[in-house]
Amino acid sequence: MTPSFRARYRSFLSHPRISLYREIIGKAVYALTGVLIFFNPFPKLTAVEEISFYGAFFLFLIMAMLKGGIRMANPLTLPLGLFFAWACIGLPFALDAGNSGHDVYAHLFKYLVIFYLLVNVFATEKRLGQLILIVIASTTVYAVVTMSHFYLILGNPLTVKLGYRMPWEIPTNVIGVLTIAALIFCLFRLLERKTAPERIILAAALFMLTAATLATQTRSAIGAMIVGLIVAAPRLKKVLLIFLPLILLMVFVMPVKNRLDPGSLLNKIRTDDRINTWRIFYEMAKDHPLTGIGFGFESYRDDALLAKYNARVPERYRRPVADKAPHNFIVDTAVRTGFVGLALFLFIMLRMLWTAGRLALRGRSPLVGSWSLAMLAASSSWIVQSMFENTLSGPPAVVLILIMAATVILRQLDQPPAPAASASKQD
Repeated sequence: MTPSFRARYRSFLSHPRISLYREIIGKAVYALTGVLIFFNPFPKLTAVEEISFYGAFFLFLIMAMLKGGIRMANPLTLPLGLFFAWACIGLPFALDAGNSGHDVYAHLFKYLVIFYLLVNVFATEKRLGQLILIVIASTTVYAVVTMSHFYLILGNPLTVKLGYRMPWEIPTNVIGVLTIAALIFCLFRLLERKTAPERIILAAALFMLTAATLATQTRSAIGAMIVGLIVAAPRLKKVLLIFLPLILLMVFVMPVKNRLDPGSLLNKIRTDDRINTWRIFYEMAKDHPLTGIGFGFESYRDDALLAKYNARVPERYRRPVADKAPHNFIVDTAVRTGFVGLALFLFIMLRMLWTAGRLALRGRSPLVGSWSLAMLAASSSWIVQSMFENTLSGPPAVVLILIMAATVILRQLDQPPAPAASASKQD
């Protein structure tokens, strides 16, 4: 930019009418982003999500132009940028370059846009609280609607796993990724509420989220919930004294108890075919160690490719038919982006955990310390369940992006105000 252009641009941005436009557009971006997050658990509402995403993205770009820029610098900018760049570098070497290019845009790029939307739009204490409430409300509505439809309308008995054989919905083994994150947020929110009506509403939401998690009868979800509660225990001592007996009572009366007895757990360890599946995909990763087979998910549907690597596994570990997904986020990342991509993805995860953990221990305010511990608990539960399920696309991936964005917002709130900062606070 020439000096004269910069001066004219600054003058343009300071015009009173531009300030009004920024405010109106900012509220529209806030509303559309909130709608996008609210409908994340409902995969059939693709049109609503697409309109919300592109509407928010387009207006966000206009808002950035009217503000003179957007907030980009944060602890996750470098690792996220490196991972995105590596996924793009791998496109010429992908087994299915067309699908990989599509998925780099349709999944990875979109998730990065959502991340920066959240970091910029929900950047205040008040709006972060609203974001958390949106997640709790949307996931609770999803839990109620799904359980009502599955057990009451379809007439499935309670012994059937919630969402079983409903391919157009979120898979049974992934439902817990959404409900456990919302459950943890709900517990922390309960600590802040003082009035009886607020606590009753949150307690009802907590009950439904717990019931939906247990109704999936998924051991990985139960394990993830336990890990999340252990991480959150230093802050949730009083709440857990009430919540843990409720969980034990629900486990006792629900069919999930049959999957948690010692005999059932031991049999699962002995017969679980995930280890065999990981061996197959590890063979695939060894053949493509640098850039992987490509970011596209459609490569997993290539029966000839899967059969080729299934044949390489020692006979006693072979599957009759190879699974079409690794069911492990580490293996999945190594296969699709190579071991370099895996290292970059682990860089993202470790930076997020380090940031949340540091804020939980040394946050300047009780709010930052408490909610950073909540993000640490939610991310820990996400990691545990992602060791056994497919979580790097769709609603569970958005949950991870949301946890990352909330962690960055908390770090921004923890920063001391700049000397020249205005005393007034943005709502």
